[in-house]
Amino acid sequence: MKPLIVISLCVVIVLILNSSNPVCASEEKPDLMFTGITYHSIIADLPCLFCIVKNNGTATASEFMIQAFGGLFLFNDKVIYNDEGLAPGDSVEEILFITSPYFGIYRLNLYVSTTTAEENTSNNHFSHSYFIISSTLLHVWVFKELPW
Repeated sequence: MKPLIVISLCVVIVLILNSSNPVCASEEKPDLMFTGITYHSIIADLPCLFCIVKNNGTATASEFMIQAFGGLFLFNDKVIYNDEGLAPGDSVEEILFITSPYFGIYRLNLYVSTTTAEENTSNNHFSHSYFIISSTLLHVWVFKELPW
């Protein structure tokens, strides 16, 4: 019984010594993520849809790009560039589109990417369904997030 314990201990020690990697201080990286969708009027009371991007990381994000797709009549595919970057903890609103008369349920898909390596890329996607009524002639704007 004792030789088995000694052999087991030796195997555990060898495994620990062989698997140990040098531990380095973590590198500071940005982490871009979508924190929401908002809308408000900017030009001649036309409602505009914005996405909010936040840098949740520990380093400044260099320029980044937002890809919007799946909005059907709202927009087919759209790319928004931000060449100013984003400091850690800061947020920015980026305009997605200015509305014209629309009615329906739309699936909005967004993806943000940067040239800088990020802490977490699993939060770079945003996808929600919205019910939208927009009539610029009557100044009616209904924008409701759906649960699916």
